[in-house]
Amino acid sequence: MAILAECPWCHKKQSIRNRMCSCGNGLVAAKRAKKVRYWVSYRLPSGKQRREPAGFSIEEARAAEGKRRAQKIENPGILEKVPAERMTFAELIDWYLKLKSVQKLASFKRVQGALGNFNLAFGERIVSSLKPRIWKTTRTSGKRRGGPQPPPTWKSASPRPWSPRPLIMTSWTAERSRHFGRSSEN
Repeated sequence: MAILAECPWCHKKQSIRNRMCSCGNGLVAAKRAKKVRYWVSYRLPSGKQRREPAGFSIEEARAAEGKRRAQKIENPGILEKVPAERMTFAELIDWYLKLKSVQKLASFKRVQGALGNFNLAFGERIVSSLKPRIWKTTRTSGKRRGGPQPPPTWKSASPRPWSPRPLIMTSWTAERSRHFGRSSEN
């Protein structure tokens, strides 16, 4: 376990004994002005290293380090955040639907149905493993199956949806449409 000091200018984490940072700024004056953030660095029982911010005073950092040492000796498993990392979407949806505040909603049946559809696609997937690429792939496969369509963008919308009357082609608009690559059959 170690206490590290973060330089307020370059954000490099280094020993608390350093008087100067490698970026050239002095840490002694910054420590007196409470601009240096302290970090506690420790190892988990699995071997991974973790850092946590411990405040802007050395006393707070030493107290946080002592707390982590005591936790490491008494119950090392408490330092790891395992249950949240292993939760699936099905478990998350079950927990959400059991909340009293959700069950009181007038739209509870609608929410339950929508989450059921979501559960079909992502139910057994671990929550922390979902990436934007997977989300986009599933959305496009829903289009092919006839699922809900995303809202139209400006590219897919009609050329002039706000126009209350049909487009009248004059010589000026015909010239302009030829210039911008539009046909004159509008």
